[in-house]
Amino acid sequence: MLLMTPGTGIAKVGIQYRTSLLMRAGQGDKSAIMKCINEYGGFIWTLAQRMTDSKEEAEAATEEIFIDLWRYAGRAEKPRFDDSAVVSLIARQRLKKYANRLSDEHVKRKQATNSHRNANMGSQ
Repeated sequence: MLLMTPGTGIAKVGIQYRTSLLMRAGQGDKSAIMKCINEYGGFIWTLAQRMTDSKEEAEAATEEIFIDLWRYAGRAEKPRFDDSAVVSLIARQRLKKYANRLSDEHVKRKQATNSHRNANMGSQ
């Protein structure tokens, strides 16, 4: 059984302690990075596919989420939550921002197309 010691980022396993996987990844531990990708990649990919319109957008969003996770983990001295909660929170926040950005870009393209179409109609 794994218990997080509040405010320390240390998980208690029996009488042994270990640093959170996400914290180790944020510190540049390559094996921890690979374990994070293997452990959370499927979850993040599934969320990204649900909230984007194409495979390319899902891939870009997944990459951005992992970059955000490494940034968070690199500056977090003492995480307050377990890794899965942090991954879920950051993934959902990033996907909302990503969806809003895509929506804004879509609206701007549509407005530009309409104004171009209207300009062409006026010159005829």
